Amino acid sequence: MNVSPERLDDELARALDQICQLFGADQCGLLRVLRDRRQLYFEHINHVEESQREFFNSDLAPFHPWAYRRLVEEEEAIIFSSLAELPPEAGADRAAWEKVGVQALLLLPLKVGGQVANLIGLSSRNTGHKWPPAYIRRLRLLGEMFAKALMNRTVHEDMLRNGRALLEAQRIAHLGIWEWDLGTGGLKWSDEVYRIFGVLPGEFGATYEAFLASVHPDDRAAVDQAVKEALADAKKGYDIEHRVISPDGAQRVVHARGEVTFDPDRKPVRMFGTVHDITERKHTERSLEWAFEEIKSLREKLEAEIVYLREEIQFEERFEGIVGVSDPIKNVMRRIQQVADTATTVLLTGETGTGKGVFARALHEASRRRDKRFV
Repeated sequence: MNVSPERLDDELARALDQICQLFGADQCGLLRVLRDRRQLYFEHINHVEESQREFFNSDLAPFHPWAYRRLVEEEEAIIFSSLAELPPEAGADRAAWEKVGVQALLLLPLKVGGQVANLIGLSSRNTGHKWPPAYIRRLRLLGEMFAKALMNRTVHEDMLRNGRALLEAQRIAHLGIWEWDLGTGGLKWSDEVYRIFGVLPGEFGATYEAFLASVHPDDRAAVDQAVKEALADAKKGYDIEHRVISPDGAQRVVHARGEVTFDPDRKPVRMFGTVHDITERKHTERSLEWAFEEIKSLREKLEAEIVYLREEIQFEERFEGIVGVSDPIKNVMRRIQQVADTATTVLLTGETGTGKGVFARALHEASRRRDKRFV
């Protein structure tokens, strides 16, 4: 029960050999029950001949329907010294055991957590092999210890696997976890927090003051104030964006969140939370802002050009009888536009032949009296 998970297989193999020798059997094995799939597999066996390997590596439940029902569903042991002792309904099981040379068998169900999770078994090639009743109870207890040890290893492996998955998820999401013990002042960071802050565990002071020293000087007061407010009010969490500076001078932007736990006297005892590296997101946001500003500027410029072109087109269409693109000509036409809608009197002066009549008609056409006679 106390061996490391890495040594468990070797210890089980040694134990199964000793059990096999004690009972004078040919084989001793530990089987795993997969109830949700109705499957049965050998997890450990002390000796397997090459001719038996395929059988012992396969799901045994289909070949032993009677034994599965009796051991797993009815939770009863199977003990016989001869295949002739088996009942008629165990015909398929008898054929399977006979095929691998089993003539006598002892199989015990092992319960973990209130249900059969494993089996421990001994087999002999000799008909009439006896199984001492005095040892069967002890074998069951020992088998349950084996089953619990295997379960503990499975839990341990799941925890390691989940821990690795959590670390990988933190790395991919650039999200770290931290915890601050307010009693001792100790501050714990996950590996991803160290990466975000650009320091090694041995280089970090593991205190709130050391953390605060890593915060950008311009953001330090705001961070300290946010922490104090969270510690003073149970309903107010810690939620702030700020910059951090690594020892090499690199800056990163983070979004920190946290919660505080209080004792019955409403005294803060622990603060824990996450820190999310949002540097890339901030860079992307700034790039988008610049792009939007540029788009806005280009749009305004384009709209101004459209207005100008529209005015130019209307200008040219309005003074259809006047040909000219010089500034003096355009200036005269704009002055006509300015006074055309008014009721004021306009005096046109110029030498003979310069087009006073043409401009007078243009003024008439641009005015509100355009549908009346032009004199």
